[in-house]
Amino acid sequence: AVMKDRLREVRLSLLTSLVFSLNGFFLVYGLDQLGVIDIHRNSALQWIMLESLLIILAHDAYFYWLHRAMHWRPLFRLAHMAHHRSRTPTAWAAYAFAPAEAMLEALFLPLFLLVMNIDGLTILVFLMHMMARNVIGHCGFEIMPRWWISSTLTRWMTTPTHHDIHHELVRWNYGLYFTWWDRWMGT
Repeated sequence: AVMKDRLREVRLSLLTSLVFSLNGFFLVYGLDQLGVIDIHRNSALQWIMLESLLIILAHDAYFYWLHRAMHWRPLFRLAHMAHHRSRTPTAWAAYAFAPAEAMLEALFLPLFLLVMNIDGLTILVFLMHMMARNVIGHCGFEIMPRWWISSTLTRWMTTPTHHDIHHELVRWNYGLYFTWWDRWMGT
């Protein structure tokens, strides 16, 4: 059963990679070339840092509300159930999405770019951050020290334990990067 789960996770992750890649192609060779969005280049480092912070904060809010919506029974069956078939997450489960969920997740970047023009390097920083944090969140073991969740300086960041609890109990911990939305919404 474990091998069957891992093969399913790999297959769905590869499908998600295809959806995300087509989304990137559409952004760069479609919307940017047509002038609908402006992915600029060679911004100063402080602008890239500010843009990175803004897109990460915006994505955390988008992810929380989308993830919470996908736990509504009709959407859960259509989009999110495939991901939750991984009861004990692994790094491969991080992007083991049904096609509908992959498309909804990929939609964030074009929507964000319609509102805000950012540097191409900012997009790279964001994508690397998003992938790393999602894989870490699904790695299946806690990598942070025990004091992490009780320290004022760090308890606002999610850890693998947060997402393990989500996969086990389903009704809690919808956040991806930060615990703010879960705290504010009582989830």
